[in-house]
Amino acid sequence: MTTYASTPNAPTVLKARKQRDLAVETGLILTIDEKKHIVYVLNSNYGRIFDVAPFRVWDSAKLPWLNVQDRQYWLNVQDRQYLRKYSKSAGHPESEYLTQAMADLLLKEDLPLVLNDKWGSGPRKTHDDWTSMVVISGKYCRILTNATSVSGWSPYFAPQMTFQATRSQGKSLLSFQMVKPNPYTLADSIYALVDGRRYKLQLKRGKLRPRSVGENLLSDDVMKAIRRGQKIEVISAGKDGKVKTKVAFSASGFTSAFNQMMKDCNRPGLSAWFR
Repeated sequence: MTTYASTPNAPTVLKARKQRDLAVETGLILTIDEKKHIVYVLNSNYGRIFDVAPFRVWDSAKLPWLNVQDRQYWLNVQDRQYLRKYSKSAGHPESEYLTQAMADLLLKEDLPLVLNDKWGSGPRKTHDDWTSMVVISGKYCRILTNATSVSGWSPYFAPQMTFQATRSQGKSLLSFQMVKPNPYTLADSIYALVDGRRYKLQLKRGKLRPRSVGENLLSDDVMKAIRRGQKIEVISAGKDGKVKTKVAFSASGFTSAFNQMMKDCNRPGLSAWFR
């Protein structure tokens, strides 16, 4: 009597392969920042980086009751489709699961800053590299520009420099966020270089602004420099003086945008910042 060994059917083989590949992926040691970098690179190559959900949980250890498959939810179905395309284009076996070799490739990729144009509703005007706008039913007038480069920090979306006035504020009152979002701490030494000249900045309630020169008074020196300058670099340094982060902005269009803000909110007194 002849006996024949049974061979596993295709679905069984495929399931076993997926389980093996998933086991390899879950065994990778990746930091949260590395996971974010991988997801943003995949979405910037094949989709839109704005589609990466801001509420995605990157650390499965926070939800220990999840099974192995669900613990990889930091890579969603769309990400896995992109990973399949990426692995094939890189000359690796086409797979929706991450390997160490693929992770290394993705982490080596530079991720260009994505310009953040989600500024809220309201009319806006362009002034070279700056934008002026009126927001919230005309109550606020704001000007802003996107960073042109960042070093020592990986924000994925371009940080912004913003100045804001309201119709109800006093003659020269102005709100500052000279780098938004704010990556700094009170322990940092922070200053602006405008065309190579240095101006001290300070943190106040989590927002970066010009240095204080008295009670409720801020220095106008950096504002005057930006008005006549071309390039702004906001730099933070540690106690040893070594540069930690550098965020660069263009000053081109600042004066025109600032004048438009004064007009939009009927605040001619803001010109006091340049006297």
